Amino acid sequence: MNISAYRRGNRLPRFLLDLLAAVPNRGEGLNIWLFKVARYLWAFRTEKEIIELLYAVTDGLPVKPGEIERAVERSKACAWDPAHARQAISQPAWPKTNIQARAAVIAKGRGLADLWEASPVSIKDDQSRTEEIIDRAVRSEPPAVLRANRVFFCYSDP
Repeated sequence: MNISAYRRGNRLPRFLLDLLAAVPNRGEGLNIWLFKVARYLWAFRTEKEIIELLYAVTDGLPVKPGEIERAVERSKACAWDPAHARQAISQPAWPKTNIQARAAVIAKGRGLADLWEASPVSIKDDQSRTEEIIDRAVRSEPPAVLRANRVFFCYSDP
């Protein structure tokens, strides 16, 4: 991406135009969206221009007083710098199969039925057992902290 052409003119990169066209409603991530978009806009606009642009695209939405200015101010510290942007590294979803370990498990003669029978949670119908499985998997003292999708859950025995 030749960023200098965007800096000289009024054009913005396609990804940023797409972000600006996808303004969430209040309660659906508007505040974090303001921060995220402002963070990208620093590479192409001045602070005043960013604020004006964000006011324009959120026109008609219940934006709190000072919310846009705060998002722009706070985003400056971590403003996106396209010259130093990391390239996404593609990684396979699953690790490579360890052929030797797989062969050793198969050689023991155990299969899915054995695993099914060894399970401490009996699954014999279509009922969800997620809560029961998680309860058994994370029982510990002190309470275990699990991280899933950047949201932290704290589990403790009742």
